[in-house]
Amino acid sequence: MVACWYDPTTSFQIQGIFGFAFSESFHRYYWVERWKKGGGGVIKEAEKSFSDFLEKKDLKLTSQRRTILHQAIHANGHFSAEKLLEFSKKADRTISKATVYRTLVLLKESKVLEEQDFGDGKKLYERAQGRKHHDHFICVRCGKIIEFENDHIEKLQDAEASHHHFKVVYHSLKLFGFCKNCS
Repeated sequence: MVACWYDPTTSFQIQGIFGFAFSESFHRYYWVERWKKGGGGVIKEAEKSFSDFLEKKDLKLTSQRRTILHQAIHANGHFSAEKLLEFSKKADRTISKATVYRTLVLLKESKVLEEQDFGDGKKLYERAQGRKHHDHFICVRCGKIIEFENDHIEKLQDAEASHHHFKVVYHSLKLFGFCKNCS
């Protein structure tokens, strides 16, 4: 199993299959290089979806919006608006804080990104397209967020919804407690 987490005390990390932890810079480099070598289906899909959404609103996919979109997709984990601003400014120093915040609203409306509130009052974002549905464990002490997938839980939720004649449109499961380091 691969578990991803955002650790607000350090930076985004990914835990690999063998338990190795990779830094944010390695992770971003790895995914950018993969997309350059032809694995860019996710970015192409997100760009097309976002462009179509903007067109319906009579807006353009400007170079700054494109840069912000690419940085959000490359982040490939939970990130704050401030972190997205930092990534985007590295790619194009003319991008302003206001442009990032306005673009985040559009990316969320277009369903390219999902906004998450993990109970600490801060909004974090993650890519919505090109990812399997997952749920979250949130450590109430250190703020670590662990993503997980569990088909059994999904089937139980579907069965409960069916039992109550309820049609689920979407859901978000967040379990709060203590991570291994804090318990």
